[in-house]
Amino acid sequence: MKRASFFFFFKLSAYWFAINFLWGAMLAIVIPSQVQFIVGNNAKSAVLGSVIAVGALVAMISQPVFGALSDRSTLSFGRRRPMMVLGALLTTIPLYIMGTTSNIIVYSGGFLLLQLFVNISTAGYQGLIPDTVTPAERGIAASFLGIMTFLGTISAVVLSGSLADQHRYGLINVLIGVVILATMAVTAFGIKEKPHFNQEKFNLTTFLKTFYVSPKKHPDFIWLLVASFFIMIGFYTLFNFQQYYLEDIMGSTHPAQDTTLVSAVVLVGATLISVVAGVLSDKIGRKKVASFSALFMATMAFALLFRPSFQVILVMGVIFGLGYGGFTSVHWALVTDCLPDAEGSAKDLGLWTVSATLPQVLGPKIGGYLLAVYHETNLAYGYSLLYVLVIAYLVIGSLLVFKIKGSR
Repeated sequence: MKRASFFFFFKLSAYWFAINFLWGAMLAIVIPSQVQFIVGNNAKSAVLGSVIAVGALVAMISQPVFGALSDRSTLSFGRRRPMMVLGALLTTIPLYIMGTTSNIIVYSGGFLLLQLFVNISTAGYQGLIPDTVTPAERGIAASFLGIMTFLGTISAVVLSGSLADQHRYGLINVLIGVVILATMAVTAFGIKEKPHFNQEKFNLTTFLKTFYVSPKKHPDFIWLLVASFFIMIGFYTLFNFQQYYLEDIMGSTHPAQDTTLVSAVVLVGATLISVVAGVLSDKIGRKKVASFSALFMATMAFALLFRPSFQVILVMGVIFGLGYGGFTSVHWALVTDCLPDAEGSAKDLGLWTVSATLPQVLGPKIGGYLLAVYHETNLAYGYSLLYVLVIAYLVIGSLLVFKIKGSR
């Protein structure tokens, strides 16, 4: 069988750049900055946790549902690309709402819609990858996706940091919208897929039963979901409160810009490791790379317990990036090794996405609660508890990876 070209993988992974550009800007820079701008310093942590949690809850439900609908689609344009195009176009609506409002209720509603529409698009997109990539080339596809993850995120934090400090949220959202529409066009019209012919009549009971994955029949997929949950809740807990830590504990006068710098060095480390992660995983196995990567991420949380200088934080950011990059580079290949149903790949990938979006619900809520409780008495102690939790999450996740037996 003829191997796919470089341009095929570039076109296939282009939209992943946009997804990471959006969330890299929103979660690390824009939402923390804009929430504080709207509600003030005292309420920022609790409100941030609530805003992100509500949106992530919508994502957790919508991704598997729209993934399953995509699996059943018989449109001539394909079963994946129509979802991509529709979701990307709709995404521009909440971006406009969030960029122009100064009301936290309206802002939260906009973020809810953003999660819904982005996940309609992502549900179709994630199914496109296993549909068009052979098992022998999954490692190559995972490497391209890893690179697009880092490039999208680092571009977002660099572009949005100074603009967020100037409260130019509308301009940031315009940039995000342009990137989403442009890369969606590259992937949706650059990758061809065959129409899917499903002869079964729709039955709601049968449809709902497809969301159940038997732990006995597919234990690897279940262990993957659990391990991913713990690793990602550690990541998001650290990631979402990074900007507030720099302001509250480090005394930063430009927290969004300093967060941009920390995020940039994290992504430098991630980009460096992504070059060799695929080769390394072939030698020692994907599970070992994923496990060691989680422990690398935990070292930054450990360092933050001791309130290091900003220079030390930057050094630890590189180490954290090595862990983040290593995990991201092998994660997709690990997932595709464990998928229960080739025909229902978008639904199963939607279920896997729950292991990433549920941490976005719980991580900010738990973290926001801790910081709110200790805000008036001992905020530094609240951050210490937060980072102890992060370490625990990541260590547990690193151990659970080895419960997956069907992948190296």
